[in-house]
Amino acid sequence: MTTAGAPAGARDAALAARSSQYSKLSIFVFLVLVFVWSWGASFGASQAKVDYPALSAVLMILTGFGPSFSGLAIVALFSTLVGRREWFSRCLNWRVSWRWFALAFLAPPALMAFALALDVSLGAESPVFSAAQHIPLAIANFLFVFLIGGPLGEEFGWCQRRRQIVPDGGVKVYQSG
Repeated sequence: MTTAGAPAGARDAALAARSSQYSKLSIFVFLVLVFVWSWGASFGASQAKVDYPALSAVLMILTGFGPSFSGLAIVALFSTLVGRREWFSRCLNWRVSWRWFALAFLAPPALMAFALALDVSLGAESPVFSAAQHIPLAIANFLFVFLIGGPLGEEFGWCQRRRQIVPDGGVKVYQSG
């Protein structure tokens, strides 16, 4: 479809129609890729579980990356270089104040310390923490879960547009803000 000689209004309408077609196609391809990747890795993990438990564990971890890998593929296939840069900048855009991060990281230990102090003040013996020598392992475990079990698995797949299947079977698309 060429719109070089067409009036500006016709060009805009043609570009909008083409953009809408790409948007619908990209959503369809995204959903297919997510399900094929996630269910395929899950099926492979279930088949390898008995003979190759380590491979099964790796495949189970990879199931969570279906949305991210699909999002990367869709951005690579359906976006220009400017679109890819915009998508990547949205992925790195923090939408939460540092106060919420401080609350999320400091409230659980503070609550546990308060409960421990209350327990000891009511007459219980102070517990011996044998896990205190495993703090480096706990930090490594936290980082592993934070990276593997957290935002990298899904958020990169959903960060440019939020997609939601609506009850009538259609797909509702809206920009994330």
